[in-house]
Amino acid sequence: MLYITDKFLSQSMTGVQRVAFELLKGLKNVTKITVISNPYSGLVGHLYEQLVIPFKIPKHGTLISPLNIGPIFVKNQIVIIHDIASIDHPEWFNWKFKIFYNLITPILIKRVTSIVTVSQFTKSRLIQKYDVPEDKITVILNGVDYDFFNGTTDKKYIKNSNLQEGSYILSVCSIEPRKNIENLIKAWLQSNLHLKGYKLVFAGSAGANFSEVEQFTDKSIIWLGYVAEESLPALYQNAKAFVYVSLYEGFGLPPLEAMAAGIPVLASNTTAIPEVVGDCGVLVDPLSIEAIAAGLNAVVENSSDLSSKCAERARAFSWDKFSSEFLAALKKHNNWKDS
Repeated sequence: MLYITDKFLSQSMTGVQRVAFELLKGLKNVTKITVISNPYSGLVGHLYEQLVIPFKIPKHGTLISPLNIGPIFVKNQIVIIHDIASIDHPEWFNWKFKIFYNLITPILIKRVTSIVTVSQFTKSRLIQKYDVPEDKITVILNGVDYDFFNGTTDKKYIKNSNLQEGSYILSVCSIEPRKNIENLIKAWLQSNLHLKGYKLVFAGSAGANFSEVEQFTDKSIIWLGYVAEESLPALYQNAKAFVYVSLYEGFGLPPLEAMAAGIPVLASNTTAIPEVVGDCGVLVDPLSIEAIAAGLNAVVENSSDLSSKCAERARAFSWDKFSSEFLAALKKHNNWKDS
């Protein structure tokens, strides 16, 4: 029997939670799976997962832990590790978070039966950092919701936000240090796009350094804050281009969503992002303001050619494929059989 905890169902829908949600939905369509409640958040939620959840898993049960972490006392477990950003870049996280993950992660990856990562990049980092046997890790690329493909979304949100179709460059991300917002804004002001009437639109919750980056803003920059899931497809589909110059990603769902919407993508050439974008977008050094500025101009100038390439590449990513490959990994590594 398969088991999964429900912690992600009460959290804000970011990339990691999206993967967990889509996986649960896919698994429910093909097999039986029991959802175990974890009613707590923060440190208490982590302690509950470590000390209580193990007693809720029967001896022959298999636990799925989709959020980078899981209980170290459950051996028959498949854990999805999206990235090890808190270990590679501890400066981006608070001290409690760093201590917990640095303590649990090395124990967990050695004890569990199998590991799934969402990119070759994260797999290579686990092998390099913790000497994990290569055959213990299965790489399964994330999917994308079909709502981003269909091009028939309601444009009410666009009108209510005073945005014009094709008049803005979109970035979907939380406003935090690793998303490299300060360099993007500096590059935006250095490019000539704002002089041509384009807007740079940010959709995402204000994070740790919002007050720092906000000082660089001007009238051509729009902060939408958190945007509800149902409004995102329209926001993507009506953009002129999409930009995502993050410093570190275990995958990077927003560029894929933009690609599925047929929007040309400018993205970082680092970590896992090139695995997602491939050769259908413009990839730049996220540490170079000049490179980002040139990339912004290039992605707009070549938008027609890039759009069709992006949409074509995005069709190779699906949540159905993710779920089926995940089941195959379960059968191979966890000796699980469909009941």
